[in-house]
Amino acid sequence: MEILADRAKNPDYDYVAKIFQQYRESALGSRNSKPMFERLKQIVEDYDDSGQGRAVLQEYNASSGSVFILCIVTNLMSRVHEKIRQSEEICYMDASAAFDPLNTSITLLYSSCAVGALPLGVLFTSDELEITLEKTILPSHAFYGRGAEVGPIVFLTDDSSAERNSLELCWPQGIRLLCTFHVLQAFWRWLHDSKHHIKKEDRAPIMEKMKKILYSTSGPEMDVHYNEFKQKFYGYNLLRKHFELLWNRRQFWARTRLPMRENNTNNYIERSFGMLKDIIFARTQAFNPVQIFHFITMSMERFYARRLLGIAHKHPGHLRIARRFLCPGWEKVDANLIQKTNIDFEFIAPSASNSGIFYIVNTKIGACTCPVGISGGPCKHQGAVAMKFHISTLNFIPSLTPNDRMAN
Repeated sequence: MEILADRAKNPDYDYVAKIFQQYRESALGSRNSKPMFERLKQIVEDYDDSGQGRAVLQEYNASSGSVFILCIVTNLMSRVHEKIRQSEEICYMDASAAFDPLNTSITLLYSSCAVGALPLGVLFTSDELEITLEKTILPSHAFYGRGAEVGPIVFLTDDSSAERNSLELCWPQGIRLLCTFHVLQAFWRWLHDSKHHIKKEDRAPIMEKMKKILYSTSGPEMDVHYNEFKQKFYGYNLLRKHFELLWNRRQFWARTRLPMRENNTNNYIERSFGMLKDIIFARTQAFNPVQIFHFITMSMERFYARRLLGIAHKHPGHLRIARRFLCPGWEKVDANLIQKTNIDFEFIAPSASNSGIFYIVNTKIGACTCPVGISGGPCKHQGAVAMKFHISTLNFIPSLTPNDRMAN
């Protein structure tokens, strides 16, 4: 009893809580205000000096109107820029908040490959319109050599004006496309709104025709479906006005001959936010932006490093890989008819369903002239070429030879 009563050996709850509070203030600073920014500035400087990545901080200043911005590109993110070809083709962007009591907004820039989504950059900001500092810390080989000023070919986002305006400001040469899921979801909700007076029996045909317009592979095909849509359904005045607004913005949702690799939605980044909140943040709020910085530069970096090493060592654990990246259906292609052309990395493969039709496969860029592979998506013709000639291709895993390990 004497030992239990001795606070030197058995401190009470208040004493332990006070010790932890002192530790938290020394490690993370205050929850807000100047001490927090001073600690964050020191952490960012130490991180830059460590060689583990780069970070740029702009402190909040009410008098000058400067918003809080923190941009991070870790070494792993820099390596994704350098090694992953898809980073020059498509970049997913989305923002979310509620990671700390200050409601700091986190914006993620991701690309995708056979192992899933991989980060290109992370931003903390109090204003989603301000992301211009991101370009200053991107590596010289950003976006697979296209450079920080040019950016990737395609940006895929939801219909957020703040995000899209930011992208137009930073990378005006990039093609800004809307997520197919969000476009169709918004149109579906509009159709089922009773205020628009669309008959129930017409809703399904209208939606089906909208899908044909959206998934058209060429401009003439889209025009044909559009004219059919007008002839059948423009008797609804409200529908006509609404669809004309959509049609005038078709450059933001049309998918015609772009290197999308069969990616029409931003599900990759939506799921990445889920993993960020559930796994990396363990469904808890950070104390302040300093702790968010630690989560991103340490926990998130370790999470993706282990994920890539698991794939490279053929021990993916619980990671699920989409079936299309495992070279399905290649055995249906007649390997005896596959021929190599005089052009490097180019092959001719027969159609599996129509005799007499042949497609051109380019293993360097991971593309095929078939309807599936024309946008760079994995197809059975690419798989058949890879299996016959034992060629590694960026659209499929696992590796075919020891030299093709992704860790190299």
